[in-house]
Amino acid sequence: MSRTTRLLLAATLALATPATPVQSQEMPPPPKLARDADPHDWEAYFEYGVTQLRRSASKADAAFYWANRMDPTRAEPIYGRWVAFWMLDISEWPDYLEGNKRVLADPKVIASDSVRYRAYARNPFVNQALLLLLFEQLRGGLSGGGVTHGWISYANRNYPEALRSFYAVMQDDPDRVWVRYDLALVFAQMQRYDSAAVQLLQLLDELRAIDRKEVVRLYDSKEMLEYALGLLYAAQGKLGDARQAQERALQENLGFTPAHAALGRLAVARRDTGTAVTEFGLAVELEPKDGAGHFWYGQALVRALRPAEGVEHLATAVRLEPYFADPYLSLATAYEALHDTTRAVAAYGNYLKRAPHSATVNITIATDRVAKLGGTAATP
Repeated sequence: MSRTTRLLLAATLALATPATPVQSQEMPPPPKLARDADPHDWEAYFEYGVTQLRRSASKADAAFYWANRMDPTRAEPIYGRWVAFWMLDISEWPDYLEGNKRVLADPKVIASDSVRYRAYARNPFVNQALLLLLFEQLRGGLSGGGVTHGWISYANRNYPEALRSFYAVMQDDPDRVWVRYDLALVFAQMQRYDSAAVQLLQLLDELRAIDRKEVVRLYDSKEMLEYALGLLYAAQGKLGDARQAQERALQENLGFTPAHAALGRLAVARRDTGTAVTEFGLAVELEPKDGAGHFWYGQALVRALRPAEGVEHLATAVRLEPYFADPYLSLATAYEALHDTTRAVAAYGNYLKRAPHSATVNITIATDRVAKLGGTAATP
């Protein structure tokens, strides 16, 4: 991989990832969506943000902000905010790509990279097609030959051509080991998870054979690569391999929150409520301002027949992410387990006020439970 592309994918691991997005610390007003758009659906805001990136980066940033508030578990809006940051002022972008120390040391740039890190922590295979909008702003384009052609093909969803380009780069220069991650990204978009896993395994082997003396950055991080590998195994149903990969990630960095959360989800899949509670609890301890983390932890506690503790963390999730519908539904379930009908009906009602129209199954469940509990609640 070229130095330019390496820097393109770098974000500093040592930084704490903020719960509040970086570009605008104050809550921007929600954008005016099309009349037929669902104001409770993160995708409606995300799609609007994409349409605004070329026209008004500030409007795009606000739309991505609201997409993230509607569903903080998604990586796409967070990544979109990183792109919007650079679209707001493209003047430093070329120097950033070239590794200019002054630009890399800018607190705003450092904070922006921490936002991108949070996107990768949610999903290391988040689609990065928006990157091409930044390339378009460069006079004379971006040098890099086959790597650039591969990324353009990736952005245009021409995945076979992207693979050909990246493989050609590796054939010409076997030392560019990080192209394997590019290949894994392409294979993941094609849902060829086994092939993506092979590339990450080979990359990890090659990195461990190299005495690396550079500053540690996101894609130099073996914990992030092991975490990504674990997600690929989980997608293939190889839960044992997935668990081992996440454990290796924690051997690299015991405080790596995404691996703890991933182990929690794997425990849920095998109905190991004790391990799920432990791992999600560790994730919340490491990142106490993450509303999504409290949501997952609260759910795990309810499944473990500890509804009173579950209510505590689900209420925290609601406080941190009041526009996110799902915690309200879990909170209602927890209140039912505690035989608190009044609060259960209120929580179901709050869910129905916020649920995206696409959540038809859960909307039906919530509506039915309100009726059986003797309450009333308006549908969204």
